[in-house]
Amino acid sequence: VMLQKFFFRKSKRKTGCKETKTIGIVSAGRHTGATHLTVCLANMLCSVRGERVAVLEWNPHQDFARMEAACTGKTGKTKPFCLLGVDYFKEAGSREWEQGMQPSYGYVIVDSGESNEEILYECRRCQRRILLGSLTEWQQHAFVDQISEEKKWKRGFQFAATFGSKETIEEARKKLRITLYQIPLSVDAFAVTWEDISALDQLL
Repeated sequence: VMLQKFFFRKSKRKTGCKETKTIGIVSAGRHTGATHLTVCLANMLCSVRGERVAVLEWNPHQDFARMEAACTGKTGKTKPFCLLGVDYFKEAGSREWEQGMQPSYGYVIVDSGESNEEILYECRRCQRRILLGSLTEWQQHAFVDQISEEKKWKRGFQFAATFGSKETIEEARKKLRITLYQIPLSVDAFAVTWEDISALDQLL
């Protein structure tokens, strides 16, 4: 799915209401857990903070359709489908973005999928921008290479890692001279633990 230029434009809620907050999550390489983090963060905001959350699938992977089928036993063209109070928009585009920016939503979280230069640049339109990577021996090169690039898109991004030992993450922090948040191992994105809450709060 191509990102439209207007996609992350600032949208205010009605006068006297809070601004809808937007969070973009981008994966540095394949299979880093970006969708898992997206769902986990949405559930934390909804169940712990009491926020109404819209989650947009802004990538072609069709994971949300499979999630809908697994959790509800059915799948269809209806958008959004709701799980535990969170609204999920499959294969989202401009129409779904406009729906997400309705005054009733406190947060819009965008699962942008695997990164490339265009995705990273466009994601800068989000108020919060997270580049998620893995520091396992077979995945860390993709993450480290992207962070090491001297590109303007890095400004305003937060960096987080899902896999890798504490020692590896600490070494990466020193080598790359960045703040790198560690996302704890989560076996169930729908069951948020106190450890999850503590880690996710750092990203908000």
